[in-house]
Amino acid sequence: MLFRNILVAYDGSEPSRSALRKAIELATAAPFCKIDVLYVRPTPTTWHPDLPAAPLIEYEESRAAEIVDGAREMLRPVPNRWRTFIAEGRAAKAILAFAGETGCDLIVLGSRGRSGWTELFLGSVSHYVVQHSRVPVLVMKRPPDEGEVVSLRQPAKERTSDAREERDEKGLSQKSE
Repeated sequence: MLFRNILVAYDGSEPSRSALRKAIELATAAPFCKIDVLYVRPTPTTWHPDLPAAPLIEYEESRAAEIVDGAREMLRPVPNRWRTFIAEGRAAKAILAFAGETGCDLIVLGSRGRSGWTELFLGSVSHYVVQHSRVPVLVMKRPPDEGEVVSLRQPAKERTSDAREERDEKGLSQKSE
């Protein structure tokens, strides 16, 4: 499937860099496809009304510029048309609003891999976008951690022994209980 306008949600993290790499790969297959990269910076808030917000705003603006510059570096060699944008607010809602305004036909974003209680209480940008988007969403997940795959048929005592040996070989410390 060829896309005309890909939106990449980008925050400079490795999962978002992976999302941008995938968007570049998809876009270069269709020379007419453009890439929009969006960084959503948080709305600056202070813990106390008497604290000035200006330094925090300056910091967030500076950080946003650095993050977007990182995306631009990745995009420089790309022959397709591309643009970068900075929005402010809650990431998931800003991504969806931007997607609607620009008429993108694919959203690509990274996943930090939250699961279980963490996702339940903190939420997940990728989960919210997938659930509420009107266009297809491609979520780039983190690669699985390296490690040895063991059979579940292997007795637990043997698996534990194997894990201890691997820990000792790697020089990892044993957690105290």
